[in-house]
Amino acid sequence: MRRDAKKNFVKLVLDDFFKQVLGVLIEDLPRPSY
Repeated sequence: MRRDAKKNFVKLVLDDFFKQVLGVLIEDLPRPSY
């Protein structure tokens, strides 16, 4: 893989991962904690 392609792939994976984690946290919390 070219370095740029790998960086973009990692960014997409991290973005998706954080979206899933935030979704789970938001669903678990009865209300926003901020």
